[in-house]
Amino acid sequence: IFEYLETLDKKQKLFVFISLGTANHFPFYDESKPEYARYKDIVPIKQPESIRETLINSTFIQDIYLGQFWDKFIREGYLNNSHLLITSDHSWPIGLHPYNVFNEHEAWQENLVSPAVYIPSQLSDTAVSTNATDKHLFSQIDISATILDIAKVREKIYPVDSMLRVSQDLSQCVISVQPYGEGQVVAIYYPQKYIFKIRKNQVVEYDLEKDPYEQRPISRDVSNSDIEYLGSCLENV
Repeated sequence: IFEYLETLDKKQKLFVFISLGTANHFPFYDESKPEYARYKDIVPIKQPESIRETLINSTFIQDIYLGQFWDKFIREGYLNNSHLLITSDHSWPIGLHPYNVFNEHEAWQENLVSPAVYIPSQLSDTAVSTNATDKHLFSQIDISATILDIAKVREKIYPVDSMLRVSQDLSQCVISVQPYGEGQVVAIYYPQKYIFKIRKNQVVEYDLEKDPYEQRPISRDVSNSDIEYLGSCLENV
């Protein structure tokens, strides 16, 4: 990574993308990869037997690599004139619901949230919003641009003219889709959230204000009124 960074013209504003994948995505386990083999003797779970356990090992190793990168990034002075954005290509659930450690199965909030860390340059006067909630539905097609938009970064550091806000705020109904698994359509009219499970002809309802971790579902067969409600939401998309 740093050999490549040294080849760049430090006087120019450049966007540099670095991909770190210790196991090259799911299923998070490949002993033939040098990134894994190098640390296989110190991973938390020596003989992983489930997706959850291989995910724990993969995250452990990625933390090591990220720590090594961060130490040198600071030591070599790159943060003086660089903005650092650490994020994932998409969300991945962490098991708040039993056995929910695969991103293609459900449409809970934990299945749709992408982690991110944004650190502005130490020498920049960039303004960044903190401790703020933006009640819009955002696209995950270009997560980096979207995160900078949500943080209201003023400085032009990313080569995208229009960010990816895709809907009105949550004071109105917003729609998202979990296309994998059962095929699910999510309608949120805050604080109510409805998950329409197409193949099962069911709808699951949550009150996100009283139940933000979605532990108390109300399930029922889809009714005509549910279909009418979903239709009215789709008209605003």
